[in-house]
Amino acid sequence: MSKPIERIVCPLCMHNYIASGKNKHNMADRFGFFKVDKNHFVLIEEAIGGKISGTGKGYRGSARGGGFKVIERLTIEDAFNTHNYDDIINALKNQVVSLARELIRLGILKKSDI
Repeated sequence: MSKPIERIVCPLCMHNYIASGKNKHNMADRFGFFKVDKNHFVLIEEAIGGKISGTGKGYRGSARGGGFKVIERLTIEDAFNTHNYDDIINALKNQVVSLARELIRLGILKKSDI
């Protein structure tokens, strides 16, 4: 009989993390690493060489894949100010509000904490 694996699922992105055992993540650090005023929210990159994304076919005479070159990074504030990401920011806001309401309902979060 195998041992169950306990995972924690992020309520914002649905990425899951191993919560116990030798490969566990420090969950306190996991949810606190994103600095909302400093980290990029939008990452604009350019593919360097290699195959046409999703086709399995290479460019004629293409070089080996070279990864991605970062063109621009936008914080949430930067992305909000461009108005190009309003639908994504609104969806994030709705999920954060929903999560905050649940934490308030459970008594984990107080309105004064915000």
